[in-house]
Amino acid sequence: MIDFKLGNAVSALLEGEVEFLMHCCNCRNNFGSGIAKEIRERIPSAYEADTVHYRRATSSILGSVSTDGSVLNLYGQEYYGYAPSVMNDNFSRQLSYVALVEAMLEASRYAPKGSTIAVPYLMGSDRAGGKWEIVLTLLEEIFIDHNVIVYKLQ
Repeated sequence: MIDFKLGNAVSALLEGEVEFLMHCCNCRNNFGSGIAKEIRERIPSAYEADTVHYRRATSSILGSVSTDGSVLNLYGQEYYGYAPSVMNDNFSRQLSYVALVEAMLEASRYAPKGSTIAVPYLMGSDRAGGKWEIVLTLLEEIFIDHNVIVYKLQ
């Protein structure tokens, strides 16, 4: 079941409202904008988990998860920023739905059934360019045994 709430997902974790915080990030050890930047500033252990995961990798980390125990870093995009499309001059999405599904499945096994997970509104759909309707459907299907709260900043 997915609930929606006005508020800050990082604050929800830090204040004990949820057990986990899950977000989509790139594979470049760059928590430079959006919720990733806030996580880097307010929960440095989550960024350290990303750094360790990045440095230990012998191949792409796309589709994997790193965690500090409470923040789940889902690697759903190889790069950050907007990627020029090879088909036209418009920009294309960075988000890989396949990688996001792989990471979500891993995260769903990590977080015990029945646990409460905060997710930022438009995860993978704002800076990464995915379609929120698709990401939301994936959340509903994969986290059916968890309590997911989508937080939208006011």
